[in-house]
Amino acid sequence: ENTLISYSIARGLCAGIQTDVHLNSDGVPICIHDATLERTANGRGLVRSYPLKELKHLDYGVEGICTDHPADLFNTLVEAASSSAGST
Repeated sequence: ENTLISYSIARGLCAGIQTDVHLNSDGVPICIHDATLERTANGRGLVRSYPLKELKHLDYGVEGICTDHPADLFNTLVEAASSSAGST
């Protein structure tokens, strides 16, 4: 959920994309479902308590999804929008 991989799959299915956004401590909009990290990452606490650099270094391993690009499992709203640019 809320990953570049899931957005790509949805585009391939011509499905709509919905994302959840929370601001981090730097004020950067982060695409992550929960306001806390425990369910989706190996971090603890609120997304809004972490700077982007620290959020990027957490493990967002998704069961059943293999990727050579761990960054595909975590993204900012700008990164998500950029990955969709030009896709119709």
